[in-house]
Amino acid sequence: MDNRKVLIAISLLVVIASGLYWLLNRGYGEVGDQGYKIATALFSVCSRQDAQRLATVEKLIAQSKDEGSLQPNEAKWLSGIVESAKSGRWEQAASSVRELMDDQIRPASNLPKLD
Repeated sequence: MDNRKVLIAISLLVVIASGLYWLLNRGYGEVGDQGYKIATALFSVCSRQDAQRLATVEKLIAQSKDEGSLQPNEAKWLSGIVESAKSGRWEQAASSVRELMDDQIRPASNLPKLD
């Protein structure tokens, strides 16, 4: 009976840990100016389903990463979206890049108080 209780406790801990991991790692993180500019271009490309311009954006992601104006995590997110579009999942790619841009909205908590 004790082994069964231990197994149940371990299973419960795994479920809780998985749930917390999922909650804490949802969405995209913060992107810089270059990442946001590329995301905007990528959204336009995905909305138009423009494969030629998609290749241009893909090159821009690699170039920006190499130059250091795009962080590795930003390049990973954007490249993943590009891969979705290249696979013909244009709507999914557009939705993902829109989510990335929406995740950049921050509360205006640092606004000065007006008298």
